[in-house]
Formats: sequence, C-alpha cells, structure tokens
Amino acid sequence: MSGQQKKRASNWRIITLVCICGIFFTLLLASLAFRQFVERHEYRDKENRQTKRRILQPAPRGEIHEREGRLLVGNQSRHSAVIYLDQVRKEFRSQYLKDVRDTRALREQIQNKMTYTEVEKVLGTFIKRKEEDQSVTFTFEKFLNVTFEKGVVSRTSVKSSDLQWEARLKVIRRYLHQINQITGRKNVVSRKKFERHFNNKLLLPFALVPKLTAKEYARLLDQLPLDSPIQIFTDSTRYYPYHSAASHSLGYVVVEEVEDDGGELNGQNLKTFRLQGKKGKTGLELSFNDRLDGTPGREIWRVDPMGFQFELVDKHLPKFGQSIQTSLDIDLQVQAEKLIEGKKAAIVALDVQTGEVLVLASKPDYNLNDLSPFISTAVYKKIENQGGWLNRATQGLYPPGSTFKILTTIAGIRRQVIYDGAVYQCEGFEKIGERKYPCHNPRGHFDIKIQRALALSCNTYFYHFGVKTGIDHIAKEARRFGLHEPTGVQLPYETKRMLIPDKQWKRKRIGEGWASGHTANVAIGQGDVLVTPLQMACFTASVARRQTRTRPTIIRIPDEQRNNIKHGGDAIGLSDPQFQQILTGMEQAVQFGTAQLCKIPGIRIAAKTGTAQVKDSDRKSPTFGEKLTLAWFIGFAPVDNPSIAITICVEGTDPNDNYQGGTTAAPIARNLFWTYFAKKSQKRLTKRD
Repeated sequence: MSGQQKKRASNWRIITLVCICGIFFTLLLASLAFRQFVERHEYRDKENRQTKRRILQPAPRGEIHEREGRLLVGNQSRHSAVIYLDQVRKEFRSQYLKDVRDTRALREQIQNKMTYTEVEKVLGTFIKRKEEDQSVTFTFEKFLNVTFEKGVVSRTSVKSSDLQWEARLKVIRRYLHQINQITGRKNVVSRKKFERHFNNKLLLPFALVPKLTAKEYARLLDQLPLDSPIQIFTDSTRYYPYHSAASHSLGYVVVEEVEDDGGELNGQNLKTFRLQGKKGKTGLELSFNDRLDGTPGREIWRVDPMGFQFELVDKHLPKFGQSIQTSLDIDLQVQAEKLIEGKKAAIVALDVQTGEVLVLASKPDYNLNDLSPFISTAVYKKIENQGGWLNRATQGLYPPGSTFKILTTIAGIRRQVIYDGAVYQCEGFEKIGERKYPCHNPRGHFDIKIQRALALSCNTYFYHFGVKTGIDHIAKEARRFGLHEPTGVQLPYETKRMLIPDKQWKRKRIGEGWASGHTANVAIGQGDVLVTPLQMACFTASVARRQTRTRPTIIRIPDEQRNNIKHGGDAIGLSDPQFQQILTGMEQAVQFGTAQLCKIPGIRIAAKTGTAQVKDSDRKSPTFGEKLTLAWFIGFAPVDNPSIAITICVEGTDPNDNYQGGTTAAPIARNLFWTYFAKKSQKRLTKRD
C-alpha cells in the first residue's frame, strides 16, 4: 500500500471516530437537555420531598349564636408548655457523648471471668434480665449489657440506640422537672410517648404539660428564663357560656389532626406534620362542621438530613371559620331546661309560621364544658349512666297518647264520620267485639260532641269514631302530616324508626290480621304508634297554620325571608266550621278541660294533653318490663294568630310515678308560654319607647 493510500485510510478512521464521538456527545447533550428541561419538575419534586416538610395548623372554629346574637359556642385560649426539639439538639448530642464516656468507663471495669457478685458491686442491681440456652444477659445502668456463661462474664455490649434515646429523654426530663418545680405538678414523660413524637412529629412542638391553669401559666411566664427552650404554646378550645343549655343541639367537638382543605393548600406532595385540630362530633358542630372549620394555616420548612427544620420557606396563616346563627331563643331554652331538671323529658317549641326551633330541650343532658378540650373516661361513663347522650326530642320514640286524638279527629271529619251534630253516649266504656274498652272517666261523659270530647279527652268517643273512620284513613292522615318520617331538621342522628301502623304493616311485621281493637288503640295514640316530640311539635304548628307540613329549621331565617316560607305541605282540608270545631275543643281543654293548668289570663291557648303507657325497655333499669307513664302536652297560642307551638313529653321513671298530661306537662307549658309572651310584650314596649 502506498503512503497516500495509508494516509487516506487513516483519515477515514479519524473521521469515523470523530463521527462516533460526535454521535455519543450529541446523545449525551440530548439526555442532559431532556433531564434539564423535560424532567426538571420531577427531579425538583424529588428534591423538595427530601429537603422540605409541611406543617398544617388548625384554624379557629366559627362561633355559634342564638337568634338575638348572643354567643352560645365560642373559643377560648388554651396554654401548654412545649419544647421544640430542634432547639435542644446540641444538648441531645452533649448528653449522648457524656453517656458514651460514662458507659465506656463502666465497661472497662468489667473483666471476663468476673462473677455476678463482683459485677454487681461495680454496676449495682440490674434493670432487665434475658435468659438464653447457655447464657443469661443482664442489663444495667447506662444500658450496659453483661452476658454470663457458666456463672462468669463472657462478654459486654452496649446498644447505641438505647443510649441515644436515654440521652434525649434525660434532656427532656430536666426541662419537665423545671416546670414541675415552678408549677407544683408531678408530670412525667414516658419513652414510648417521646419516641412516637420524635419519629412521627419531629417538627411539631412536644407537649410537656398539655393544659396549664391560669395560675400555672402566669408562674411559668414569670419564672422561666428568657433563653429557655420551653415555650408557651397557645391554641383555642371550645367554650360554652351557657354550660349545659342546648347541649344536644349544639353538640361538641373531638380532637383530630388537621386535614387538607380540598387541595387549596399547596405542598400536598411533601411529608406533612399536622397539629391537633377539632372536628364536630354531634349536633350543630357536626352538621355545619365544614362551615365552622375554617381554612388551615400552612408552613413549609427546609430541613437538614436529620429532619430538623432550619429555614422557613413559606407561611400562610389560618383563616377563621364562619359563624352561624341559630333560631334558638336562649331565654326560653334555659327556662325550659329548668322546668324539666331532674326528669327524663323533652320540650320543643317552634315558631308557627317559619318552623324555626325556639327550644329543643332534652334531659338528662351534660355540661359541654366538661367535654372540652377532650372527654375523660369518667365523664363519658357518668353521662352514659345517666342516659344523657340521648337527645329525646329527636331520637326518643314514644306513643303520643291522647294528643293523637287531634289527628284522629281530622281524619274522622275528612271521612265525614265526625261532624258537629254527631252525639255520642259515653257510658264509661266502649264495647268492641267481645271486649270493653274503658274511658278514663269510669262514670262516663253522657251525651258528648266533638268539642267537649276533645276538651275532656273522652277515650270512648275516639274509640267509637276511630273504628268508624278506619285504620287506613287514620294512617293515611298521619302520613299526610309526615308522622311516618324524619322531620329533616339540621341535626345529625334524627331517628328514622318512627311508626304509623296499618293492616299491611301488621301482616308483614307480625304476621297477624288487623282487628277493630287495634284501630281503637291507635285512635287514642296507643298501640304501636311511635313518634318523636319534634314530630309532634311540627304537627302542632301545622294544625295551627291549617296546613299538613312544617319544615323545622334550627338556623335563624333572615327577616326578609320570613314572609315567604314554604313548608311543602297541603291545606289541612277542613272548612272553616270544621276547623273551628277542633279549635274550640282545644281551647275548651284549657278553659275547663284536661289542660286547665296551662291557663294564662288574657292569652287564648289551644291545647291537648295526653297520658300514655309504655313498658320500661331499659335492661339496666330496676323497673325493666314494668309499666311506666308518659305525660304529653301539645298546644299553640294565641288562638287568633298563632306564633308559638309547644310540645312536652315527660317520662315516668318509676311505676309509682303518677304522671299525667294535665297535671305534669300542662304546668310546664304554662310557665313556658308565660316566659314567651312576657318577653314578647317587653319587646313591644321597648320598641314603642
């Protein structure tokens, strides 16, 4: 090969090599460019996840007010003594190095072949013992492990992690001891609790004393050194100025970690530490939790390889939750609860026109402040034993007794069985089939019409005309008034087990046919009928407005909307003379009938009382299985322009309790009507002035 050919071949090899290098260099640049421009978000995200942490802080919850603006549920400050662990890192390290030196010095004193007695003279008594097949290991102070074989030392060892945790705990306990000396407390901290916080919530403050009294708070502020890592952490807790008033309606909150607010807070990809917030558990606190909860605050910190924060990257303050205004009248509510204190009872008062709940009382109840900031086991058991968790107004199911006669009357009139000229001869009983059904007046009421039958609550009248009306029509009328379903009030856990029985139900549920005697029992509100006091209050308000439905609300309706409320029902379906028969009977019940004890001079009240019998179903009760009485009252006033409807149900707790609607519930209603109209009159006088 000539020199020129060799040169040409060499050039081709160089060109080929350059091309190959160029291709690889181009691929390298393309790869770098791809990672730099296309995948940069992914790598930046990985970097952020490794070096940044997010802290979510709870927002103060919104307040709850009554209809006139007075505070029912608010927030108050709660102070805790805490320590941020990153501020004592140097002390952790110093204590650990000291413990390592001390342990090394002890370890050097332990020689192989030493007996346990000799080791004990040096190390003292062991704190833990572990036996194996051929050996036994004792753990002494400083977590020094000494293993014995055949009664003599074979080896020594130290678990570094135990030394680290013990060193950290010593630092924390020194500061807790300092707090105990100032406050007089005897608080302790366990390793398990500390480890859990260190591993899972390193960026959050570690609570040394979670709830300080005002005196302890003042002492710590006064006596703690300015450079102390102990800090006073302030958050909010729920406060209830009226204590137990409306406790079932207002509800309470439980402690729960802060949640992301629907993706509005950025940093969801970062490891997040969440401070303790609050979540509604019952009542309005639960129903309107999202509105009351507010928007959490957020901090994003850059952290070192150990996970301690060292630079604040971003911060957003929490936003206060929205407040709500209820329809409750706290003056009436407090008065109602006083009237049934010490009893098992429920009272509901509604604004007749709007359906606003003015009073929703249930006893026994509980002091809401005892449940804040958390519920102790002792408090929980006390409330449970008293039966205080049950909201009897919305969850209690009872036969309505003679108050149901109003509905039987409406059904009978619409069926054209009951009319003004219909006269019934009450002889003290009504024979249905082979059985005699007694009137509450064994001497009878003689010739009686519908008005007087309602006023005197003649059982036999309603046995007779109830059977003539028929269970199908009575049940249909009850369903027209919504007594077969929940009212839909904005409170959680309203029962759905109310019952309006009929032939089909009895055949399906019990497998028996329907007899006239069953209709007679239903006609006077006994038998299998079950309703809640809130349902009967809605029924009473509906009758007062001559409609079939009342949609209750526990949220105050704005003034501009109060004249345009639609409850979704129909007209009651009675002519003026027909309705007047019912109205007259209810008003006469107050004037000379069973509801005389609710009479107030100058105020026309329409009412109906009732007394029902039930079996005690509480297996824990000493009267389990025995018959108890229920005292009922329903009524509205004033008759010519109804503005308030009241329902009362009082449970007998002993077979000897002679509870009756006229003597037990009617006086309570009188007091509540008096409070309502006195307050209303005072407002009118104030406006005139």
